[in-house]
This record gives sequence, structure tokens and C-alpha cells, in this order.
Amino acid sequence: MKARFNFAAVMLMCCSILSCNKAQIDAPEPVEPDFYTVSLGWSGEILEVTDEPLRRGNDQDNVYGIQVYSTPNKEAAEGTNVTWTPYAYGLFDIGDDISINLMKGYRYKFVASMVVDGKNRLVSTTMDGNIAFLGPFAISGSGSSWCSMTNKFDYQSAVYLYGLDKGSSALEKTEVINQGIYAVPNLERFYGEYLDYIPGLKNNEKVMIKMKRTSFGAKFIAKGKLAKEGQLEVQITDAPKIMLDLSVSEKSTSDIYTFKNVKAAYEDNTYKETIPVTINWHKPDGTIFPLGTHEITYKRNAMTTVTIAIETDHADNGLGIEVDDTDMSDDTDSTLIQDGEVVETEIDTNA
Repeated sequence: MKARFNFAAVMLMCCSILSCNKAQIDAPEPVEPDFYTVSLGWSGEILEVTDEPLRRGNDQDNVYGIQVYSTPNKEAAEGTNVTWTPYAYGLFDIGDDISINLMKGYRYKFVASMVVDGKNRLVSTTMDGNIAFLGPFAISGSGSSWCSMTNKFDYQSAVYLYGLDKGSSALEKTEVINQGIYAVPNLERFYGEYLDYIPGLKNNEKVMIKMKRTSFGAKFIAKGKLAKEGQLEVQITDAPKIMLDLSVSEKSTSDIYTFKNVKAAYEDNTYKETIPVTINWHKPDGTIFPLGTHEITYKRNAMTTVTIAIETDHADNGLGIEVDDTDMSDDTDSTLIQDGEVVETEIDTNA
């Protein structure tokens, strides 16, 4: 039997092919995406962490906090300020491979801060399987101030990192009296901003946030014929207390501290803060000889050395303090404090 020719089926198939070809020909042009994926990177002094005793731990222990703000990409009316709205925030322990989705039609501001060895130095807890921190990485606008490190951004306008531009931090293993929160913590901090970024102007663009060190160094040395017993108590105001054991051969201690005003230290390369420092000598018999409270000026990215001489057990004529600022900068300041009074100051600035 001969197969019948199905003319209707053939016509239907031809129409389908023509319809497919027409659909391909009439396909619309690619639509501009509503979101752009942008990578984030670092530049500036954060790449130069080589000074001792600045380097602690390893890179995997550093903690990065990033807060992103947005505003419509249009000119503000004359006489009005730009209003930045929280857009996204995140905590990371990776220095690279950080990316974020940005909507078109907006400008963005990035605010970032990094704590060297933050995993070991900051108070932490566990939330939903992730490590979480308080200041300087505390969040506002939620039921808890703890911020989880998820290594990704949380896109929120009501919840944001609010302490990145401040020194205040919650430290691990510190005195209970302050609940571990200090305005001048012994942490090395970096801070940076990137303003008015508009996504989509360049393909695969990477936003490089320029970071600056917002810390200072403080070193204390005890010397003199009686600096062989007891302890030297050093209290930098709003910082953890230091107790230097005078019975050991190495009668010195040093550390790195964050300025109270992190944003101001970022904006001024020659930033200084004058901080009261109280020093007492604790003798083995429990007697305390006060060396007074002295106004010490600390410079951004500089190590200030304070030398305390103990030559006699009479506080009125045997205790002196010498301040030298030389280790980490090109500027040299030397101040001698004798019997609680400044008697000599020398400033030598190398161009």
C-alpha cells in the first residue's frame, strides 16, 4: 500500500520553520542589566605592613569590614547636601575576591576598615555557624549588635556597620572593669573610603579602596639603678593598662594603638592626638610612687618612645621621663620631663 501524502502536515512544518526563523531575525537587542557585579580591592598603606611590631598573626586572621552607601545618580539641588543611604555591609577574612552587585542609576560610597589579627584580638562569638564580632564591627538597626563574618554582602538599608570610623573596640582578654571596650584599643587599624562610584562606566571595573594606617606606636622603657624591682604601671587614657615587670632583663614594652578618631587620622597624613598618660612605680613592698600624668603627643604612623628613669626612691628628686618620637617617621620630637615638668623640647623635621 502506498503511503498517503499528507499535504497539511508538510505545510504546518514549513510554517513552523518560517516562524522560528522570523523569531530569530526579529530578536530584540540585548537589554542593559539592572545590576553590575563589581570587584573590590585594596591600595595604599595596607600593602606595606612590614614594620615591627606592626605585623601580628597572619593574613587569614585579619578582619575586614565594608559598609556601602548609595544615592540616586543625579545632581543635588543647589545648597543641599547629598544623602547617603545604607545599601550593603559585610565582614570578610579575605583580602581579595570580594564582589558586590550594584544597581544602575545610583552612585556609591564605600567605607572600609581592617583590624590586623582581628580574629584573635577582638571579642567574638558564634552565630549560625559563623564567627561574629562587636566593635568596631558592630551593627545598628537589628536586635543584636553582633555582626557575623559571612564573606559576602548583606543588602540592607536598615542595618549597617556604624563603628568603622571610630577607634572604640571590644577586646579579648582584657580587664572586666571596662567590659573589654576601649576608645584607644591596642589594635592596628586601617581605614579607607571611595566616593561617588558609578557602575557601568567601564566593563569589569575593579574598585580600589585606598587604605591608610590610623594607628600610632607607643614604647615604654625603664632605666636607672633602682629600675630592678617591682612593676611600672602605665595607663594610656582609654587604653588597656600596661604593667612592666622591672625584675626582667628586657625592661621595655611596646604596642600599636588605634586613634579615637579614625576618620580624622585617615584624612590627615600628619594627624596627632595628645593623650594623658599616667605612670606609677609599684615597689615589691606595695608602696606606690606616682610619676604623674603627662600629656604625650602621638603621631599617625609613628612610634613614640617614653623612657622613665628611676634613680632614687624619693619621688621629689629621682623620677624623670624622656619622650622621643623617632622610630616610624621622618620627624623627630624629643621632650624631657623631669619632676613632673617639661624642661626641654627639641623638634627636628627632616624634609
